[in-house]
Amino acid sequence: MPVKNQPRLNFTGVDIHSVNVMIYNPYVDTEIKHTIIPRILLDHDKPDYFRIIMEVNIESDDFFKIDVSLSGQFILNMEAEDEHKKVFMHVNAPAILFPYVRSFICTITANLGSSTGTITIPPQIFKGDIEIINGDNPVDDHSVEAEIE
Repeated sequence: MPVKNQPRLNFTGVDIHSVNVMIYNPYVDTEIKHTIIPRILLDHDKPDYFRIIMEVNIESDDFFKIDVSLSGQFILNMEAEDEHKKVFMHVNAPAILFPYVRSFICTITANLGSSTGTITIPPQIFKGDIEIINGDNPVDDHSVEAEIE
């Protein structure tokens, strides 16, 4: 029986696009809220290549606000069936990128000292449809938030 090639998802790296930290007051132990908005960026010139762009917002009212924008680059074997491609792009790729996001936030907040304290974002489960943007469309602030648990 011949062995069929399995669809493959290759993660090729992370780029940090922007980091904005605003400290309003020395942090006191209050609720910290976080929002993570992933998007898929397709490149029509490279059909097997895509990026997951994540916009992360962490804040504690009246104390601080942290915004981070980053992306992960992926190559997807295009022989995969459409159903597999969708799962790879909407579930697997964000799940692969998230530990890098989590680590970056933890490291940067640890280096801020008592301004924020070390923040560790809880594990996330990505499911549902993520907004897809084309390489010729700029990323804007009018996004659809994917469902995250």
